[in-house]
Amino acid sequence: LMQYMLTDYLTLQISSNDYAFEQVGKAFRLNEVLCVYNQGDIGYRWTSEGEKLQEKDMHFLEIFDPFFDAMNANNLFIMDGLYDVQERFPKLYEKLTARKIESAIFYRLKKNGVPDGYMVFAKRHQRQKWSEYEVMSLATIAKIFELSIGADR
Repeated sequence: LMQYMLTDYLTLQISSNDYAFEQVGKAFRLNEVLCVYNQGDIGYRWTSEGEKLQEKDMHFLEIFDPFFDAMNANNLFIMDGLYDVQERFPKLYEKLTARKIESAIFYRLKKNGVPDGYMVFAKRHQRQKWSEYEVMSLATIAKIFELSIGADR
């Protein structure tokens, strides 16, 4: 998967977002992958059920929400369960609950060093402790996506 992402997706640019994130979603048994722009507009969505993006789903969480201050130095926030955000970040809790998301990894995308959006790799109906391998791999995939859209070059 990593070789495909680096070669076909990033370097040769012969793969679509749809195909790339379907492969990522299936490989990591995800239910949803989101790419969200800084104003909270969803630019890309993949779901394991093949759901289409509805008008009511077009807005998620703006990059300026206090939640994003909680990201670590690697631009990540690892959420093992809704209990990680329930009291501290009520807006995020509301958005995740509406999507039935129980655990997620968030990666902040940057363009020229400035936050420009984020990616969400999520699982529904399943709380889980993300492994170091999953965190590292999904962060790397998010960075590959960030590079493919011309951010942080």
